[in-house]
Amino acid sequence: MTVVYGAFPPFTITDPARPGIVNEVAGEVLRMVGRVPNFVPLEWAEAQARGRTDANTLLTPPGRTPAREPHYTWIVKVMDFESAIGSLGGTGPLDLEGARRLSRMGIISQSFHEAFLRAQGFTNLVPVSLANAMDALVSGEIEALYTQTLELRWHARARGRSADLKVGPRLQNVESFIVTSRAATGVPVAEMRDAFAALESEGAVDRIVRSYLG
Repeated sequence: MTVVYGAFPPFTITDPARPGIVNEVAGEVLRMVGRVPNFVPLEWAEAQARGRTDANTLLTPPGRTPAREPHYTWIVKVMDFESAIGSLGGTGPLDLEGARRLSRMGIISQSFHEAFLRAQGFTNLVPVSLANAMDALVSGEIEALYTQTLELRWHARARGRSADLKVGPRLQNVESFIVTSRAATGVPVAEMRDAFAALESEGAVDRIVRSYLG
């Protein structure tokens, strides 16, 4: 079964050996219901469009938001996308008020994190690309970065900076799902839900998460 996704490490990764937390869970669920996963990386806008319209195709790892709610069948919640402000070295941990005092508060361009901080009246935002966000924090181009907590921890670990990472309090939470089109007829939704429940009850989902964070 085709699984389209956007690359959002550590949740979805373009590496067949280590496909990311959500994709790894999706693969296990599909194998349990007798399907072979075929992971197809796409630009995020195209992946979402394919997930809305393609028959018998899954999409990972969208967060469940009011705007997306009517467009998909929400099969299983895999995990929470908890978001907080991360910083390195002497800055942090930061809450909203601390972040307002910075000169260069980093956010992923055109993300829901950017929309949230702009709605809070932030005027010190520096948009960066998803691919370059952590490098911008390490280099000092930005003083802090607002994104998913697990994303911060994964990137800091990959760069040997786990000990320096300071993570502030949770500011947002979005549930990450495996979804399919509302028009899909060949997706075994009920069986996938049962398979995921079995994985979760035996602790497999938590083990997958821990394997990416050390």
